[in-house]
This record gives sequence, structure tokens and C-alpha cells, in this order.
Amino acid sequence: MSYASRRLRKLQGRLLDESGLAPDSPEWYAYWLERCQQHMGGDHNVDLSGATVEVIRMWMQHCDDNGAAEQFRSRTP
Repeated sequence: MSYASRRLRKLQGRLLDESGLAPDSPEWYAYWLERCQQHMGGDHNVDLSGATVEVIRMWMQHCDDNGAAEQFRSRTP
């Protein structure tokens, strides 16, 4: 049983990203969304070093869903 427990813990560790959360979980989404919003809001001390391609996709989808790209274009000369 201890071998199975060790193996399970090892496999679970592979399922988590740098945040310690399982990708695509509600907690993961909220964690990265908050960090991206802080960074885009001007707080460049936010650590985004663990961001993956999935984080970028999530952020792009969030921006599309909220019309952020259109807002940005309207502010750009």
C-alpha cells in the first residue's frame, strides 16, 4: 500500500502547476485571473513566472469575453 500511496502522490504532483492548483479548476482560474489583472493594472511586482500557455489562453478568452481588446483599441491613438 505504501508504494501505491507514493505513486499516487507523485502523479498528483504532476497534475499541479506552479500555483499548486490543478489547471482548469475554478481555483486555478481565479488565482491566475487575479494575478493577470494585477499585472495589467500596473503592479509589475506580481510574479507571473509560473504562467503557462493555458494561462495565456485563459487571459485572452477573458479579455475577449469582456471586450477588453475593444477598450484597449479605443484608448490607443
